[in-house]
Formats: sequence, C-alpha cells, structure tokens
Amino acid sequence: MDSIVNKSTGDLSICAHALKSILGIKFTRAGQRHASAMGFKSANHLLDAVKINSVECGFEQYIGVLKAEMLANHQIILNEDLIERLRVELSKSVE
Repeated sequence: MDSIVNKSTGDLSICAHALKSILGIKFTRAGQRHASAMGFKSANHLLDAVKINSVECGFEQYIGVLKAEMLANHQIILNEDLIERLRVELSKSVE
C-alpha cells in the first residue's frame, strides 16, 4: 500500500477502529490521530472533507506524523511490528 484513501465516512471508522485496536487508545483519540496523520486539524475537518471528495495520504507521510503524535500524546513508540499491523489493517479501507 502506497497511500491511505478515505472515500467515505465508513473508511474513517475502519481506520479509527484499526488504530484503537492496534495501539490501545480510545476510539475518539484514534479518530483524532488518524485525522492528524491524514493532514487535518481535527476529525471533524477530515469528516467534512470526505463528505465532499475522497482524501488520500501517502503511507510513509501518514506513519511519520502518527509516530510523532503517538509519542507526544500517548507515550507509545511505533515499532516495525505495529507499523506493519497498521499497514495491513489500513489497507482494508482501500479495498
């Protein structure tokens, strides 16, 4: 997977649930982290954008932002195992 594409609000939910289950954070926090990693200031901004058009972000850029957010806000270090699990789960939102 080269990029993460959110085409609908359902895709946002899939991604937030993936972050919640893999990283062990609350669903609302997972939604916020996903939005930040996608380049938005809030989950609501991402939700509004997806209602208009699909939103895409490169996986490496997404992971770079997510790593920083998770460390700063949750003291969680994203290792290679977690990144690979995220890659697998987030690819489901593209199918």
